[in-house]
Amino acid sequence: EEKPVDIMALLESVQADMMETGGEIIIHGKTFAPYPGQPQALKRCLVNLIDNAIKYGGSATVAVDDNADRLELRI
Repeated sequence: EEKPVDIMALLESVQADMMETGGEIIIHGKTFAPYPGQPQALKRCLVNLIDNAIKYGGSATVAVDDNADRLELRI
């Protein structure tokens, strides 16, 4: 079921969880509005991508680009 998701809160939650286990995550940019989606599925996806970035790259940077056309997250 889709509902409005605060992407920044979701990213900050993932960041806090990963930092507790020693992962380094930097977030650049921000969103301006909630986006429709499935919060648990989005969180699983972000955790997998960020976990892989830390595992294979030592740290993760998440670039958030929110504009009128789309929301883009680059990890």
